[in-house]
Amino acid sequence: MRQNGWIANHRLVSFFILAFLISWPLFLIAGATKVAWVTVVGLFGPAAAAVIVAGISHGRVGTGQLLGRFLIWRISPLWFGFALLFPAASYGISSYVSPASSGAPTYSPSRQ
Repeated sequence: MRQNGWIANHRLVSFFILAFLISWPLFLIAGATKVAWVTVVGLFGPAAAAVIVAGISHGRVGTGQLLGRFLIWRISPLWFGFALLFPAASYGISSYVSPASSGAPTYSPSRQ
């Protein structure tokens, strides 16, 4: 385990500074240009900051341990499927129920 440098000695502060410096410029660009996918890229700023800080403070082993946690499953595949399918199902159901009850859709992806 390497423990040299400011980032390695101040991991939490480094994480928050890096997450801010990665995410917020992208959010500002997305707001100025009205390009939605730039916001989605900015949402990965904290994850990128965590990988950077782990790599600097603990090297390849720390990064591997951090990323290896994605492979640990503590939930049933049934709940995982529910988490993936429920938002799409609720959107689909509401898009059919809303026009039927009020006569007009309340939201349309093509309308801005």
